[in-house]
Amino acid sequence: MRLHAPTYEGGTFDPVNIVLLQQVSVNNAASVVFNFTPHFFLYKLEWHSLRPATDDQSSFLRFSTDGGATFDSSGSYGWSSASQGAEFGRINNGARGVTFMLLGSDTADRGISNVATEAGGSGEVWFFDPLNGDHRSLLMYTTWYGISTVSGSTSHFRGAGGYPVLNAATDAVSVQMESGNIATGSFSLWGVET
Repeated sequence: MRLHAPTYEGGTFDPVNIVLLQQVSVNNAASVVFNFTPHFFLYKLEWHSLRPATDDQSSFLRFSTDGGATFDSSGSYGWSSASQGAEFGRINNGARGVTFMLLGSDTADRGISNVATEAGGSGEVWFFDPLNGDHRSLLMYTTWYGISTVSGSTSHFRGAGGYPVLNAATDAVSVQMESGNIATGSFSLWGVET
């Protein structure tokens, strides 16, 4: 797939190729794992219809430096986000030295609904040069979903984070729920050639 270059005052950016690397549909799984492959600087993970088996859960990421054999839960992550919801207005939050990269609310009653008619959650994460062990892995994300406590109400999160392990390539990422399994969800990992 080729995207046309966006324009800016004085010229255009270089066009990019986006290559589909992995596509997964999940039914009742503890996690879903994606491996970063060489040749790409930028990766995009996107999902839709993500629904937790347990109500009121947010999704999160953990990273691996051994090809997905193990995922770090040692308190190496940091993230910050801004959220907007009809029921609770705007909230800024974040954490560092935590055991995972949160992609939603850290407050009870503001997680993803497990009711099928609420459509689950959708979102995307952009990973910047994760295979380069000379610097920490950085990412930015956007998520949106129907919240568990008020039917028809939605939340929207935008954030960024980092995984500061050096001298080792971050070569895999795991998507999980805070508690319980992923009931359903469709995921795609893309590599971006610049």
